[in-house]
Amino acid sequence: MDEELIGWAHPYAIDALDPDERRAVDVLLEGTDAATRAEFESQVRLAAETMAALSIVDAVEPPPMIRARLLDAIAETPQSPEVVPPVSLASHRKRRRPWTIALAAAAAVVIVAGGIGIGVQITDNTPSPTTVSEIMAAPDMHSTTLDVPGGGTATTAFSPSEDAAVLTMNGVTPPSPDQVYQMWLVSPDGSTMTPKGTMAPADVKPTTQVVLDNIGPNTKLAFTIEPPGGSTQPTGDPFAIIPLV
Repeated sequence: MDEELIGWAHPYAIDALDPDERRAVDVLLEGTDAATRAEFESQVRLAAETMAALSIVDAVEPPPMIRARLLDAIAETPQSPEVVPPVSLASHRKRRRPWTIALAAAAAVVIVAGGIGIGVQITDNTPSPTTVSEIMAAPDMHSTTLDVPGGGTATTAFSPSEDAAVLTMNGVTPPSPDQVYQMWLVSPDGSTMTPKGTMAPADVKPTTQVVLDNIGPNTKLAFTIEPPGGSTQPTGDPFAIIPLV
């Protein structure tokens, strides 16, 4: 799998590439392997879903400090013009333009700030010290999307270097009033399931996004239906399991 090409997915998704760069990426995608194309498309879809989450609250103007942080991030990085051959990124993709990275990270900051109200503070989980922008900007970030039984999708964007993941749920049906969804980190051999918070019916929005820290060696994120307040161990089989690696 071409990790360097996949690294262009996020600036590609937010239109942070100039026309020559975009054409070069398209050419490389046509000639790469199926696994790389699938992962690239998954990363682009994740960015699109995150931007869609922002559109839910786009009537609310972001706080002035967010706009200032975005402008500062761009102003503090070099923006000298670069010429990219229309059919190759061989020399260019080895070092992304700093302003592109800054723009992608700043856009994620704006998404989080503008998305107040779509996020959820999962029960029994302390506020995360890792931000969505840090995870999305990490060079080793990769994503997986799963269709959730009953409707909707769940997408994880996991960065081993940040030891954290962003969970984005779109169109997922909330649990019954007398139940909660509980998340579990699953060990590689499946023998250990560590509780990672619960979601009550009111927590599950049309778009719900949370940051999960301290992933550790765990390789999957599982979801079960539990009584209010959650359980110390699953009381039934997971209704959904999404890989993290």
